[in-house]
Amino acid sequence: YKETDALLPYNNYAWSKLGGECAVQMYNNSLVIRLSMTEKPFIHKHAFKDQITNFMFHEEVVKIFPKLLNIKGVINLGGKSNSVFNFAKKFNKNIKPISSYKILRKKIPLNHSMNLKKLKKILK
Repeated sequence: YKETDALLPYNNYAWSKLGGECAVQMYNNSLVIRLSMTEKPFIHKHAFKDQITNFMFHEEVVKIFPKLLNIKGVINLGGKSNSVFNFAKKFNKNIKPISSYKILRKKIPLNHSMNLKKLKKILK
């Protein structure tokens, strides 16, 4: 997803995030950060093999924040696109793959990855 793509939330959590973005964007001097991060270490015993995301750890996010202080608008912030399982496996060799459908029991988008071109341009 690009920062400029239309948004269509698929559950109440996603709708609440959109509501927050709309409130922030009422101010011209604001920045919405669409962030994909997780805790370190990755504490779960299982990870979704069928969901693609841009996970990065908190400590990586903290290093990037100062470079975004003067940016306005919307920016995607995350790491390399990867399945949750492949991301977690790099840091926990004992992690087991699992299907998101097996846990969530409903269809949700499997690719949550974001386009990071704008972020990469800023970080150069």
